[in-house]
Amino acid sequence: MNTFITNKGVKEEYILGILNSKFASWYYYWFVFCRAIRTMDFDKYYVNKLPIPKAPIDNPGLQKPLIALVDKILVAKQTPSPDWRGDGGEVSKWEAQIDAMVFHLYGLTEEEMLTVLDSFPRMSIVEKTTIHNYYRGIQNKTFKVG
Repeated sequence: MNTFITNKGVKEEYILGILNSKFASWYYYWFVFCRAIRTMDFDKYYVNKLPIPKAPIDNPGLQKPLIALVDKILVAKQTPSPDWRGDGGEVSKWEAQIDAMVFHLYGLTEEEMLTVLDSFPRMSIVEKTTIHNYYRGIQNKTFKVG
């Protein structure tokens, strides 16, 4: 990717977490990629089509939980083990937590979040339920990172 982050208040891991979320995948599929005829480069023009939530940029402390999860995933994927293979291990749990956090950052209601999740036909019920439960935990202020 040939895009640079120029705002010093935004950490790369924060952007990485958002860009790799289910919400970003859904957004790009419906509002950006559908206009591509054959192939496209995922460059600044397309990256800039996803609005980044302002509140965490104005308050970098709000980025910390998401960054902590991204850092855990990056470390886990550097040292392959059964936990990162998508079989319900730690990385899958952390990715689900990031997804729930991103849905909240964008202000999606529970119904909107479920609509987005339902648009992924290959996503298992277990994964959808896990993300939904984390979303509710954030909503009820009982969510703990990790």
